[in-house]
Amino acid sequence: MDRINIKFYDSLNKLLKKDKRGKKLSLELKLRQSVKDLIEAQGIPHTEVGMIIIDGKKEEFSFILKDGQEIEVYPAFNHVEEPKFQNLINYPKKFILDVHLGRLAKYLRIFGIDTLYQNYYSDKEIVETALKEGRVILTRDRGILKRRVVRYGYLIKSNDSKEQLREIFLNFHLLPEIKPFLRCISCNGILERVSKGEIMEELEPLTRKYYNEFLRCTMCKKIYWKGGHMERMEEFADKFLCSLRHYKKNGPMEKYNKEDIWKN
Repeated sequence: MDRINIKFYDSLNKLLKKDKRGKKLSLELKLRQSVKDLIEAQGIPHTEVGMIIIDGKKEEFSFILKDGQEIEVYPAFNHVEEPKFQNLINYPKKFILDVHLGRLAKYLRIFGIDTLYQNYYSDKEIVETALKEGRVILTRDRGILKRRVVRYGYLIKSNDSKEQLREIFLNFHLLPEIKPFLRCISCNGILERVSKGEIMEELEPLTRKYYNEFLRCTMCKKIYWKGGHMERMEEFADKFLCSLRHYKKNGPMEKYNKEDIWKN
């Protein structure tokens, strides 16, 4: 039986079984097996891979393997041990999330990141929409990302929604993209300022009495006002950004003064 040697680098090891991590593996080859199929047979979706080196040469996923070849597999995300092999994929900064990531969707929208999510999306709809609109699929389901047609995807590692947000910000370098409160957290629509007179009949009596500045979603028509709910979202955004590695307090947010969202 033909065999190859393969080594996975950096964060890819976390996706392997424990007894395979950090080692050069000797694996049996199936007849006309592609390097993509071999990698995914180890539990690693192709979307997690940034670069494949076979016998010292960069190759594509479709490469058909031969006996005795030496393979190195580097991650699409995080820093790898060999700087010369760091991936340079230009990922789009817009996303579509699977049905289990509703809270993460809201968090991303708070920062103005274009994020599609519905709790009824099928895997087929997610993949088709991602391809049609050039979006990155965010999921905890390896199966979706192993589909041959998927171009951009990321396997969420954490179960905690705030840690998931941190993963996405750091791996996709989102700090330069943030525009807090540009989007509706319910539907991803764009928020625009609206006069009190235009929406007076839609307001609860106490809201009508105490608040004068409003935003309305251009899609679902949800209304936001400068009250406790918005203040809590601002506090969440500030606290999260200050916690990020490499983040300087009052740095990125200076571009988007909190008061700007209430101005024309």
